[in-house]
Amino acid sequence: MAKEDIGVLERLCVVAQLINATTKITCIVLDLKGNHILEIPKNMMQKCFCVHLQKPEGTEQCLNSIFKHCKQASDMDDYLIYSCPYGLSNIIFPVRSGGKLVATLKVGPIMTEDPKTMMDLHVSSKAELSREDLDLIEESLAAIPPQDTSFVNSLSRTIALLLDQNASLPHAYEILGECDLNNQVYSKVIDAALSYIATNYMNEISLETVAKNVSLHPARLSRLFSQYTNCNFREYINRLRITKAQQLLLDPYKNIATVCCEVGFSDQSHFDKVFKTIVGETPSHFRKNSLLK
Repeated sequence: MAKEDIGVLERLCVVAQLINATTKITCIVLDLKGNHILEIPKNMMQKCFCVHLQKPEGTEQCLNSIFKHCKQASDMDDYLIYSCPYGLSNIIFPVRSGGKLVATLKVGPIMTEDPKTMMDLHVSSKAELSREDLDLIEESLAAIPPQDTSFVNSLSRTIALLLDQNASLPHAYEILGECDLNNQVYSKVIDAALSYIATNYMNEISLETVAKNVSLHPARLSRLFSQYTNCNFREYINRLRITKAQQLLLDPYKNIATVCCEVGFSDQSHFDKVFKTIVGETPSHFRKNSLLK
């Protein structure tokens, strides 16, 4: 396999992992013969609800449907949205390197109908199922992310952008965030940012550093901080540092200059000023009053 083809496949696998991490939707990367290069989560086809049908034709129908739509998408040289034989939405993306097809990406299944309606229309009517089979199928369907058709369309366009070899992946969370996933994706980003800050607040830390760590543009991270924490980035850092400083100041044997350095301030006069702004008194007065209490 050519070096450039390997690079395309590596990027494809990264995109598939990112899609699953942010949307919980299954992704399968297939080679030209239909073999699975990557399944996220692993062994997805063995866990698909269609394996619970009494006859093996259920899984065979789904596999045949995948291969058929892979070829159709490749012939069209564009992504294709289709429904599996049991009514679940899927998206197929042909992936090319130097103009030649090297693999395909299947994203799905995605639940775009009410589960009960889907069972009545697409499952119960196609096979004779036991009560146990029906219970297992309903349990499997409950694990599939429910979305509407506008989400599927938006997600398709977004993934097509991510698969573009000329596109940059560092801000992929931001790209996916435009796909009606804002709350889900951005809350994960903020959680990651807060975790990074909690671990590194005592060091020199900047908005740019945290943004790079969570693969988001600094300007977008700044806006999200205001939205999710009700304060700006710098204010959040200062409040966290001062909270830690208050805890350390309860130790009467630890001098204030040491506390200042341990919570990430390089200048004690600045530390005193920020402390008084947030707490309402200087570090020395806080310590004195706290120990008296």
